[in-house]
Amino acid sequence: LDHNRERGVARDMTLRIGKIPVFYLPYFSFPISSARQSGFLIPSMGSSEERGFEVSIPYYWNIAPNQDATFTFRPMTKRGLMADAEYRFLGEKQEGTLYGALLANDRKRPHHPRWSWRGTHQYHFNDQWHTDLLHQQVSDVDYVKDLTTDFRLYDEWYLERHFTLYGNTDYGNLMLRAQDYQRIDPVVSEADKPYSRAPQLTYNHTLKNGNWRYDVSAEAVHFHKDELGGANRVSGDVSAAYRLDAAYGYIEPQISANYAHYDYSTRKDKLRGKHHDRFLPTFSLDSKLTFERNFGWQGEDWTQTLEPRLYYLYTPYKDQSEIPDFDTDERSLSWNWLFAR
Repeated sequence: LDHNRERGVARDMTLRIGKIPVFYLPYFSFPISSARQSGFLIPSMGSSEERGFEVSIPYYWNIAPNQDATFTFRPMTKRGLMADAEYRFLGEKQEGTLYGALLANDRKRPHHPRWSWRGTHQYHFNDQWHTDLLHQQVSDVDYVKDLTTDFRLYDEWYLERHFTLYGNTDYGNLMLRAQDYQRIDPVVSEADKPYSRAPQLTYNHTLKNGNWRYDVSAEAVHFHKDELGGANRVSGDVSAAYRLDAAYGYIEPQISANYAHYDYSTRKDKLRGKHHDRFLPTFSLDSKLTFERNFGWQGEDWTQTLEPRLYYLYTPYKDQSEIPDFDTDERSLSWNWLFAR
């Protein structure tokens, strides 16, 4: 162990499980501090039904203060040798990553190279405009099940890809996006993956005048799915709220109107050539009272508060069974969502 260079060296290293040798390295250099430096990192090992016994040997390359790369060799007894690499960079206005993995000869699937790659990039033009890019792909639908060990990267049954332009201006917020998906779960059918959205344009803006608040949002989007074809939707939402604040609480009534137009001119099913219009008004009332008292306990001053909150929302029933489910998602159960329309 060389503490001046902050590195350790192992020669003629043999990895054993019990008394059985399973891996040999004639030379291995590794860091012994948290400082960034090129060299081999601590290897890892594992075993699974799909891949057999495997060892991952990462090598870290400290290219520059704002760039680095990691190369990993991963021999698997049931699959063969897999190699992957990740490159990261950080600039004054941009940052990104590139990742690729290749199993050139899968012992369980001969003559079918297995691979994956992922790229991310963010660029900030100024304080108002920036872009976000995510592109990822795998060679086949079974790749994640057969070869992946880090399921945090694949926590859904599809891979998302998108390019997004964001604009945050004094006149509102804009988003222009193209987005699609690749299915990575063999149990799920291709027809069940989400619709692609390309293009999608959204706008939202909030105006405040005294106790009044006005919210405006609009969206134009084209949905597409290979099995079902495409559809266009143009929608808008406007609302007005008046808030009365007091030391003991607040009350805020709000009215809103939502309109959406659906055009199915490029559908492949019975909806082809049709269109739907939907209008939904909504009324809500949000209110809260605040009670508090000061008291002493064990020689210290304390404040006890009680804040009951009542939220009422009414939207008249509208039969929307003929409108396809393009992008509806279940809301997560959280405190804030309990008081949102």
